[in-house]
Amino acid sequence: MPDTSTTRNAAGWVLVVHGDAEKAQRIAAHFQECGHQVDTAACCGDGEALLQTCRYDILIATLDLPDGSGLDLLPLCPRWFGGRAVLLGDSALRAQALAAGALAVLDPDTDPRTLQESVDCAIAQAMRSSDADAPPRPPDRLPQPPV
Repeated sequence: MPDTSTTRNAAGWVLVVHGDAEKAQRIAAHFQECGHQVDTAACCGDGEALLQTCRYDILIATLDLPDGSGLDLLPLCPRWFGGRAVLLGDSALRAQALAAGALAVLDPDTDPRTLQESVDCAIAQAMRSSDADAPPRPPDRLPQPPV
């Protein structure tokens, strides 16, 4: 069953979907120490249930889950406003995962600090590319004529 024991009042929400409870807790603890609110799920079905009912800024999921793959969760990501996905798994599936919308595919044994850095870098890169495609913003204040 998914862990949703915390309240929904933080700016950054992370969903960790990992088949190894110890690794999931280690990742979750790191992101909590960085100020994020974190939910965890042990399988694809629980992760899907959380994604359909909650709003997350980041999905971190393994490709190898007991009842599916982190790839199975990627189609749910576009439903979020600003949601991002980073997958942990075999680099052989990297191209497929990136084509499906993942920001990065990392080694499953990546330590949480390196994972955080990769997440930050992937988000910054995604924001730059989406900003480049956005129309220019009008100035906050129009120049005033001299008096």
